[in-house]
Amino acid sequence: MKIEVSEETKNVIETLSGKSINDFLEHTKNEMLNNKTGEENRLSVDQVAKLMEASKQFVRIGLQQGIFPWGYAVKTSSQWTYYINRQKFIEHEGIKVEGNDKS
Repeated sequence: MKIEVSEETKNVIETLSGKSINDFLEHTKNEMLNNKTGEENRLSVDQVAKLMEASKQFVRIGLQQGIFPWGYAVKTSSQWTYYINRQKFIEHEGIKVEGNDKS
């Protein structure tokens, strides 16, 4: 696949990244391939409840009410979906999260 990049864009990327355009694109491609879904940066309600020593319902309600700055809840029809950002959780709560275990 060939990508056309304007000279202005190349200059901006090289200046801001400190890398040649080819190195930048290769690095970006590798990061995207290693992080296809972003799941590594997501925690489940179960994980967070265990880490906080709280109930799953506590975590769900906190997300639904917008209390926690590290995640959110979205209601579609009658079902809630939850997203918890691993890095924001670690930074805000100061609780260490091991590996990529989703149990």
